[in-house]
Amino acid sequence: MGLMPPVYVDESACEKCGTCYEKFACPAIGRKPDGLAYIITDLCNGNGSCIQVCPKNAIKRPAREVPSK
Repeated sequence: MGLMPPVYVDESACEKCGTCYEKFACPAIGRKPDGLAYIITDLCNGNGSCIQVCPKNAIKRPAREVPSK
């Protein structure tokens, strides 16, 4: 099985609490100057462990594409 696609931060749900980039400390999560979290897609392996860390459920998996028939 290949790597999963990178996760993303729903900026409308992110409350800039810092849990993901300060306490979880994944190298694929960065902090914008305004405090919003963002994903460094080149570093994200898509395992989703950070999804469970966010208290506001702002880190999400991208929608899966449905194969066309």
